[in-house]
Amino acid sequence: LVAEASREPPDYVMAQYREFSRPDQSDAKLGYEHAPGRYWAPNGTLAEGSKQTPDGVVFHPLSEPVFHQTASVPWRLLLRREFLNSNGIRMREVDGSFEDNSFRVSLDVHATRVAVVRQPLFLHRTGRKGQTTALQSMQYQV
Repeated sequence: LVAEASREPPDYVMAQYREFSRPDQSDAKLGYEHAPGRYWAPNGTLAEGSKQTPDGVVFHPLSEPVFHQTASVPWRLLLRREFLNSNGIRMREVDGSFEDNSFRVSLDVHATRVAVVRQPLFLHRTGRKGQTTALQSMQYQV
């Protein structure tokens, strides 16, 4: 991530991840990185197939609509402090789930330069005890 952020300084860099639920990671698979089936094409129409975000290329987030269909999780991002501070972007601290969605929207509204690294650099364990997205009693904060 640091190498990508240093090449052509983007506002932030997003990395791919693998998710798993078994302790031995035997069920590891790529995280949600592209939209299967239908996606919004640059001309504003729904297209068929699979479209991936560009790898290793700095782009404007609005030029790649499929980019907004990727998971909003902040732990796979490398963010420029100057970008966050100059735009007043902060992660809201709430008791709930999905607060990362509003954070990601704020990033994409203000970003003009984003990069994606499709090589999986993180592991994400799902189905674990205490996982907020699996709790039925939590309020959703968006």
